[in-house]
Amino acid sequence: MTRPTRVLLVGDLHLGLRPRRLPERAADADRLGPREALERIVTTARALDVDAVAFAGDLIHHLEDRFEALGPLKGACQRLAERGVVALAVAGNHDAVALNRVAGLLGGEALHVLGADGGWEARSLEPEGATALEFVGRSFVREHETADPMAAFPEALRGPTSPEGRVRIGLLHTQLDAADAPYAPTTRAALEATGMPWFLGHVHDPSPLSGSRPVGYLGSATALAADECGARGPWLATVGPEGLRDLVQLPLAPLRRERLELDVGVLEEAADPVAELEALVEEGATRILEAIGAEGRATMQRLLDVAPEAGSLEEATLGPRAVGLRLRLVGRTRHAVRLRDALEAQGSLREYATHGGGIQAWIQKVEVAFARSHDLEELARGNDPIALLARKLLAIESGDAEAGELVAGVLATRRGGFARAWLDALPRGEGDEPVDVEEELRSALLEAGQEALDALLAQREEAAA
Repeated sequence: MTRPTRVLLVGDLHLGLRPRRLPERAADADRLGPREALERIVTTARALDVDAVAFAGDLIHHLEDRFEALGPLKGACQRLAERGVVALAVAGNHDAVALNRVAGLLGGEALHVLGADGGWEARSLEPEGATALEFVGRSFVREHETADPMAAFPEALRGPTSPEGRVRIGLLHTQLDAADAPYAPTTRAALEATGMPWFLGHVHDPSPLSGSRPVGYLGSATALAADECGARGPWLATVGPEGLRDLVQLPLAPLRRERLELDVGVLEEAADPVAELEALVEEGATRILEAIGAEGRATMQRLLDVAPEAGSLEEATLGPRAVGLRLRLVGRTRHAVRLRDALEAQGSLREYATHGGGIQAWIQKVEVAFARSHDLEELARGNDPIALLARKLLAIESGDAEAGELVAGVLATRRGGFARAWLDALPRGEGDEPVDVEEELRSALLEAGQEALDALLAQREEAAA
């Protein structure tokens, strides 16, 4: 009886890139970055007895990272080969040159690069006693490619199976549904028309992949940029003669980012609002860590249903070593000024760390979006400076056209003291994944505006006393 074939599908790994916005007391960056993610992927592939590991591009961050990537990749391919696991990949925009060079240094068939010359290639996989597969893919040959790769897709490769009956799986690095993008842009419709599932690289947020012929992004193998929130890791595909049977994401990423939004309105009657805010943050962080733990246990149970060998995996493998929290404080409280002063003076909250189940968590960013207990819409009805500022804050909160004009105005001039200092302090992105400057500036304007409004209200109250 033919057994199903198992494939571990891996999105953007970016060997050589260091995770951003780590606190000084965080674990060694190598234990949280792509090298550790690769180690977990290989360990899992061996434990689950997979037949192949397929990478969807940007396996290496940049050409200058190829020597740093060589050692980890060589060790990974050797460990996979010991178990008869085939390793293959397509090159992305980041490793258009680097991947071929590294694959050449590895020698033999340690890591096969699909369509290394930029053309389409089909590669068969015929595990003994298992469903035969045919991987279809092509690689970047330069950093920027504006042509649609599907325009040259061979007719002979269309269809869910090959003429020999091999189940086809598509692997591609692309910018989906963005015709003007310089990253081999194509359309979802063009991929769906081939009749096979397509697993994509390039965008770091994973798609909600489901069904027998999904088309979407695998996502990054571990959190790299500070805003890459949610589960990250490879996907285990189980394939039978009829096609894709099961697809499950494995949260193997050693580093995870999550958003934590808290309403300071619950502190309205607090005797010590600063201390109670810290307790509130700790409770919120604990809830997130518990939810991550529950997610790992649920994934393990699902794995056991499709791969009983998963029992040999350590439960800790299906969870992060560390979690960076993007804290957003919202709501209204009479303690707004006091809390802002405390947040400014106490670096401890911004670098808050806790441990639960072996996971370290810290606050990587604090967004202050709360205000004093007042009605912005009521304040906005007047004609004084307070009313003018209240109207601006309402516009920023709603994200309407006026808010866009405010942000664009600051970015266009870059002359004001606030804009210059803020832009100089803004962390810079790397590669083609820059910081979202407009979103960061919107948050900064909201925080500064609410602080100014509270100060104006306090002055008015003092004058009236």
